[in-house]
Amino acid sequence: MPGRLSIAARSILNHFIMHMIRKGRSKIFSFRLKSKATMKYLKLLVLAILLMAFQCDEDIKIIDPLVETGILGRWEIADETVNGISDLLPKCCRFLEFSPDDNLEDLIGNFIYTDELQEDIEWTFIIDPVDGLIIFKRQGRDDLVYDYEINDAQDYLTFTFSEGNAVHVEGWRRTN
Repeated sequence: MPGRLSIAARSILNHFIMHMIRKGRSKIFSFRLKSKATMKYLKLLVLAILLMAFQCDEDIKIIDPLVETGILGRWEIADETVNGISDLLPKCCRFLEFSPDDNLEDLIGNFIYTDELQEDIEWTFIIDPVDGLIIFKRQGRDDLVYDYEINDAQDYLTFTFSEGNAVHVEGWRRTN
């Protein structure tokens, strides 16, 4: 913010004032300029004030940890199996789109599931990259907890979950 001294400038100014008081020149800014030490500190003070006056405040960029997980973006169903058996039908027209929420410092985001009928369902998700879990929070329904894995190229996402005695594995390909 212009017109305000930074912490470094205040520290230098305080150091200078304390030096002047210790030298017996406690009258505020009525010190003698004939002393070499006084001139040296005055030059340092003027230089510090000039440097701090033109200092720009940099915007602090917060990177959402969801970006590092690789899950953000749009995904289309590629394949699915139940207990290791595929129905061999071509998969299409089901999409997941993961996006960050307003809090850029957590592992919570929003997603939209679009089914074959082009109906969009919006939910929230929480991702736990350490345990490889994703929790889908559905309003008015039980949470879904899936294991997830993303390949090294970050273009193929796998969900594994159990429903009754059946183990489901879904593969999703990145579309963007």
